[in-house]
Amino acid sequence: MFSLLVLVFTGVEGVVCVLLAFPILFIGIGIGACVGYLIGRKFIHRYGNITVVTVCLVLMSLVGWTNDEMKNPEELIVETTLRFDAPMDRVWSAVVDTGSLEGNDSVLSALGLPIPIRCELDGRRRVCYFEEGEMLQQVITSKYGHEFKVKIVESLHVRDWVEFKNAGYTFVQGDGYVEVTRRDKITSTLRPRWYWHWFEAQCVQLEHRYVMESMKRKAELKE
Repeated sequence: MFSLLVLVFTGVEGVVCVLLAFPILFIGIGIGACVGYLIGRKFIHRYGNITVVTVCLVLMSLVGWTNDEMKNPEELIVETTLRFDAPMDRVWSAVVDTGSLEGNDSVLSALGLPIPIRCELDGRRRVCYFEEGEMLQQVITSKYGHEFKVKIVESLHVRDWVEFKNAGYTFVQGDGYVEVTRRDKITSTLRPRWYWHWFEAQCVQLEHRYVMESMKRKAELKE
């Protein structure tokens, strides 16, 4: 617990991230307390303190061991869909060319997430600027009215355990509107996956909504 507080006060981690880690911490503390109680009750009087402590230290040394498979990052695909009430040419321009991005960034800021400022397209090279740095992208697919996809070449530092691999948009023409879906692929080494998977997906979707709502306003207000 002391270590988590140090991370907050030094600015290495945000308050929300640390709070999310507390349930796992308390579960571990509870299991440890129960195991300690059972060991003390059943084994110490029988085998003596030194023997029991030695066995416990050996077991503790194995806690940090993981096999190669668990060390490998796992992929997470996150999708967000938004309806743009504008013609395809305006929607395509707002999404692909982008320009400046504006909106209420209070939630992103509170969660310690990167705040996007603008994106610029130059041929097959696309750069998105954030308050914390920039993300260099290479356009790998550009089919007008259908799909726009980029590969992340170089990215700002978000978290040590997260890496953005690629991103893209798909466009579906409707009756007077365009349905746009943003799809990101990221990798993460956070464990356990059953716990962190949902939270990571929600954070990525918050970024999606911030960016796409800014694009939507630009496409719908353009004369």
